[in-house]
Amino acid sequence: MQVIKVCFFVLSSFLFVAQARSGLRDQFLQLDGEAREHFIYQAVSEGQAFPSWNEFVPVTVSAKAHTLTFYVSPDYLQLGDEQEFFWAPLQYFSVKKLMASLGVLIPTAKMVNLIYRQAELKIWSKTMSDGPEMSTSPIFLEHTDLLLAQLKERGLPYPCHCLSAGHKKDYVLTKRLLERPNREAIYGWFRKDGSVIQPLSLVHNDRWVDYSQGFRAVSRKVLLDGVERPLEEILRHPTLSLLVSDEGPIDVRKIFSNWPSFSPGLELH
Repeated sequence: MQVIKVCFFVLSSFLFVAQARSGLRDQFLQLDGEAREHFIYQAVSEGQAFPSWNEFVPVTVSAKAHTLTFYVSPDYLQLGDEQEFFWAPLQYFSVKKLMASLGVLIPTAKMVNLIYRQAELKIWSKTMSDGPEMSTSPIFLEHTDLLLAQLKERGLPYPCHCLSAGHKKDYVLTKRLLERPNREAIYGWFRKDGSVIQPLSLVHNDRWVDYSQGFRAVSRKVLLDGVERPLEEILRHPTLSLLVSDEGPIDVRKIFSNWPSFSPGLELH
């Protein structure tokens, strides 16, 4: 499988690395709310996401006489390393900041479906009880343990260093965010039979997070018929957008204020 290594960072904090090696999970367990958000954001900003998270893998779609390959992180955001790691849900408010600082996007609902269909490892969704606890760090970690137990029962090695999908709801791009800019759009979470638990929804504001949500990064560069193009240009194109969107064109620049643009711009035909 072709892998693109995305170099987000040049330097890592020695102090943070030392802390991560001596109980990252225990530190995370003690945090909630804004303290947890800051912890995750700092960890990712200092290069402490799971090592393979920035090794983007290809997903390819062919339609309308075109072939498009886009590149995604192989799993939802995790913190830690091979010895100690966990999935780390965070608020969409924080995701937007990470998207801007890392120079990445999130998928559309159609892209989520494409990712799931092409995933080498399909992890079945695992629901937990509703209530205030669903947004707490102990439940986040328990959900990690339940998913890993499932994989062990199925005899599937993990980490697999492969495209994995199904086990979290994605934050997604949708033109509906133009009308509700302070909301989050979520979609996905696949059952064993491949059906989706969570239809596209903007029910929550961008400060809501629970154990079921995940951040999968998408590279802003794609290959269209073998030629490198910006994903933003594909998304807002009247016909090419149909390769990655069931809603038609989506203008990322209008959804996100102060969004860094590719230069020079590329005109698509």
